[in-house]
Formats: sequence, C-alpha cells, structure tokens
Amino acid sequence: MSKVDNPGTPTEGYYYLPPHAVVKESSTTPKMRVVFDGSAKSTTGKSLNDTLAPSPTTQPELFDILLHASCEAIKLLSQQM
Repeated sequence: MSKVDNPGTPTEGYYYLPPHAVVKESSTTPKMRVVFDGSAKSTTGKSLNDTLAPSPTTQPELFDILLHASCEAIKLLSQQM
C-alpha cells in the first residue's frame, strides 16, 4: 500500500479500497485479517469491480469433469502436492 501524492480525477483510474478487519472467533486464538472492499462506490458511482473487464472462467466446469470421468473405463486419481 502506498500513498498517492497526486490522486488526479476518478476518470484517470484511481480508486480507494476501504479496508476492514475480519475476525475468526471460532479458533482457539482469535485470528484477524484485513480485507479490502472492491465493491465500494467512488464519487462517480462506480466501484473498482465495476471497471474490471469480465473474463471467462479458466477452470473446467465440475459437471463436465464428472461427466467425462464417468465415460472412462479406467480412472486414475492423484493429488498434486
């Protein structure tokens, strides 16, 4: 994180991501992490999430994997470490 000395105008692509803490109380020692809200609206009414270009998923669909696996005669299971 760094300070922006000359923020310019919102049309130049500067967005403020407000941070907030998330506490996991279910563990024996309380754990806290900082998360940033990309859906927070700017003064123009747009958020950082609104300006990002949507892209197709790169992971295969689970249904396609299961359907393909059920058609195979021999299945090989492995786990990458």
